[in-house]
Amino acid sequence: MTTTDNSSVEAAGPVFYDRMYDDAVSLTVEVRDYFADRAETDRIFLTQGQKLAMMRESMRVTTRLAQSVAWIMAQRAVHAGEISAADARESTYRLENHRVCLAEDDGRLAGLPAEFKVLWWRSQRLFQRVARLDNLAQRRAEFGGAVH
Repeated sequence: MTTTDNSSVEAAGPVFYDRMYDDAVSLTVEVRDYFADRAETDRIFLTQGQKLAMMRESMRVTTRLAQSVAWIMAQRAVHAGEISAADARESTYRLENHRVCLAEDDGRLAGLPAEFKVLWWRSQRLFQRVARLDNLAQRRAEFGGAVH
């Protein structure tokens, strides 16, 4: 498959990014609803250390979601002709905070509410998917589309 500068990840078209955007926004709404409706009740039973861990990991979830949605929106803009694929590969549109966003559990979720853990893992999987696509788009640009 040959790449052109008019598309970011060639195999992924507008429908793919629309679906990915819908999934990311849906997860973002689920996270918002959890924190608005149920997190406070869940925190009642946590130790101070667990409360601190939950606050820290909540920021990690939020960062993952914000980064992912922003990247997906940039890809949708490429497919809508609003920006070029080259522009989308600039640092302004690339994912950041990989060290923070790709961190593994390593026990940091111990004792935290089950629903929060599910949202944490789902946000991590979303960020991992987006990071793979971001990396693929960058590698295709660097190697002229010959990435396998």
